[in-house]
Amino acid sequence: MEKAILLALAASFCTATASVCQRLGAKSSEVTGFDVWLIFRLARRPVWLLGLASMILGFVFQISALRFGPLGPGPAHPRSRTALCFRLHGRHRPAGKGEAA
Repeated sequence: MEKAILLALAASFCTATASVCQRLGAKSSEVTGFDVWLIFRLARRPVWLLGLASMILGFVFQISALRFGPLGPGPAHPRSRTALCFRLHGRHRPAGKGEAA
């Protein structure tokens, strides 16, 4: 369980770092409308690539935290659990009065 908590914290740190780095890398890109070549221009910026690498590393840490932690309520996967709840809620509507569950 301790390993799962440490991995989840590392995943959160990497995800936050990815967000900051990618915003800094894309800050000076002025785009009006749809631009197909934007991703290629961003890929030439080291800070944006650092953000991409940090995002991938955060995903790896998150998967590892899920591997070592319990799948029930716990600190290893709050974002994944919340996203799953929203997806399941959209697919299955609760039964109303007089309806079978």
